[in-house]
Amino acid sequence: MPNPCCLALCLVPIALCLYSYMELPQLQNVAIVGRTNVGKSTLFNRLTEEQKAIVSKVPGTTRDPNIGFCLWRGYYFNLIDTGGLDVSKKEKIEKNIIEQAELAIKKADLILLLIDIRAGLLIQDKDLIRKMKQSKKPFLLVANKADGPKLRKKVEQTNFLGVKNVWPASAVTGAGTGDLLDEVVSQLSRLPSFKKVTQVIPEILFKIAIIGKPNVGKSSILNAILGKEKVIVSEIPHTTRETNDTLISYKNKLILLIDTAGIRKKAKISDKLEKESVARSLRAMKSADLTLFVIEAHQTPTTQDKHLAGEIIESDSSIIVVANKWDLVSIKNKDLKKQNLLFQSIFPFLTWAPILYVSAKTKKNIPKIMDLALEIKEERQKKITDRILDRFFKKLIAYHRPKKAKGTKIPYLYSLKQVRTNPPVFQLEIGEKGVLSKAYFKYLENGLRKKFGFIGAPVKVILKKRK
Repeated sequence: MPNPCCLALCLVPIALCLYSYMELPQLQNVAIVGRTNVGKSTLFNRLTEEQKAIVSKVPGTTRDPNIGFCLWRGYYFNLIDTGGLDVSKKEKIEKNIIEQAELAIKKADLILLLIDIRAGLLIQDKDLIRKMKQSKKPFLLVANKADGPKLRKKVEQTNFLGVKNVWPASAVTGAGTGDLLDEVVSQLSRLPSFKKVTQVIPEILFKIAIIGKPNVGKSSILNAILGKEKVIVSEIPHTTRETNDTLISYKNKLILLIDTAGIRKKAKISDKLEKESVARSLRAMKSADLTLFVIEAHQTPTTQDKHLAGEIIESDSSIIVVANKWDLVSIKNKDLKKQNLLFQSIFPFLTWAPILYVSAKTKKNIPKIMDLALEIKEERQKKITDRILDRFFKKLIAYHRPKKAKGTKIPYLYSLKQVRTNPPVFQLEIGEKGVLSKAYFKYLENGLRKKFGFIGAPVKVILKKRK
């Protein structure tokens, strides 16, 4: 019989929940804009002191805006990396890149307009300078890649369409970035909306990574949870290249949602950029407390889905299986019991993970994701007292004693104690020469889940031998 906690929740149509935002510091926004390949992502990484944005010579590498915190002179502000504003607009995805960049500009309190001083002032740069002037938005013109005296002198000798204060800097070496940040803080402090924020953001309760193959709807799931188009959604595989962080407050709990690039078999990946994006997706998953494992409800899970599930289990992350595109499943196949049994036959090692059948398109069951995530967070931190655990352990081994795995003696079991939470880890103490089979470890794990729950959380039983 399948574990009751793993059965899908009822598909009852409910309205999307509203996110109640706690009193977070209202940070001002500084957007980095410019044409492709002027070094926007490199500068973003330099100023935020994180290697968050993927840096590449391939035009259009950055698609979704990247947001990071910047601290300078005791003052916090948001820094936003955007896609190049000179893409061709021939494809839908290119139009979306520009739309997202323009939205970031609209929301920004200050703009850093980057040019590549090595290449000189190009026509695209001149167009962007004119647009900045017309917008009446405060902006700083940054001549990036000014790595030496000759290039800094070139900055002084170039006519930047009447822009007087141009800031030479090198995102690669860090030269001039301190002076640039001084000016950023100075400019922000002159704005009517200025409020110096010196207090760091409250501690994040937990991190949730959204993982899956390309085109299963990860970004659509994120947008559906947020109720807005934050990330670019496209039918083109690998639209998302960088991990995309979104900080939300749900039921007064601060949560970081991490949208990731689609992961496919290593053997099929030849593109260097895709390799880097996949590597970042896997790192995000390993750092997450909970993973939303997105699969397609209308398709039979593949070998790659199984591989990904194995990677998630190895990371010690809690799991919610999100079967997206439920709207594409035919009515005759919308039998939850059959769907659950099919899933458990394909993923027998994931019977403890709850399944939600959702549709990012129609918003079906999307509100249940965050409620279930909070429930799993509590399960992940559950602590069982030694007294209760000891009583349970004695009953468990009385019902089914271990058999000989190796050697001539039946292993003697002394005790079972919980030694860790988040995720829960139990230590089983046995005789020095005792050997237990993998099946018995599984028996103990299943017994713990049946008695104490631990819905969606990985449970580990580790061995200690008494000398």
